[in-house]
Amino acid sequence: MIRLIADSSCDLKQAEIEDDFVTILPMTINIDNEEYFDGITISNAEFYQKLPLAKALPHTSQVNSVAFLENFKQAVNNGEDILVLTISSELSGTGNSARIAKEELGKGNIEIVDSRLVTFAYQALVREAIKLIKQEISLQELKSKLEELREKIILLAVIGDLTYLIKGGRVSKTQGFIANALAIKPLLTMTNGKLDICKKVIGLPKAFNTVADMFNKDYDVDYTLPQYLGHSSDLQKLKELEKVLLSRTQIKPEGICELGPTVGTHAGPGCVGIVFFKK
Repeated sequence: MIRLIADSSCDLKQAEIEDDFVTILPMTINIDNEEYFDGITISNAEFYQKLPLAKALPHTSQVNSVAFLENFKQAVNNGEDILVLTISSELSGTGNSARIAKEELGKGNIEIVDSRLVTFAYQALVREAIKLIKQEISLQELKSKLEELREKIILLAVIGDLTYLIKGGRVSKTQGFIANALAIKPLLTMTNGKLDICKKVIGLPKAFNTVADMFNKDYDVDYTLPQYLGHSSDLQKLKELEKVLLSRTQIKPEGICELGPTVGTHAGPGCVGIVFFKK
């Protein structure tokens, strides 16, 4: 059996996983000098309650090599092969922690795949990994298929509140003031392993229709693979996006994900989006 190890920036909590061959290692979140383990000592609901009250913008820390080493030892002792699927190396050093642990252990059949993704785009790849492991393919086949699939995943998300992008310095105060005054909504995607603003549109209705336009016109969507919706503590806004997508596209969402602290720190509440696979 293959042991799949991912980190909590995929916004899957260990308690949500039904398959016992999957391990989710928690990222660490620091809020006003208090440390929490994502999904273990702090829930998404608690995080979004604390976020607006925080004196400084919270920050997340990578999974360290000690956590990987402990899990590697346990899996190897159980006779398991190991596939580690991590958050994008452009956003975190978690993958490097896994490599350090692999070198320190010096044994076992261990492969490490950089997802080049985060949040529910990363989660989509984790879910495909789970399906593939159930097909009892080899570790090398699994690695190859995941590296192929990661290049096909598309994330399109709308930022509803610029407050936290401004606090984090990703948008200047002047730009933020102008954007808020004009109701400009940035659209995010992932480019070369990083979150990137691909468009700016005025108002949420226009933003949601732009997502539908991009889904229809910019990508050759692979409908044999699932589509997912995601939101950061704003299910109502997600329902509004879903209504537009259902009326204007052929989307059939397989699930809904709530963005956790890793992306939620910067996106803030009110971010909504879609993830799908292109051919």
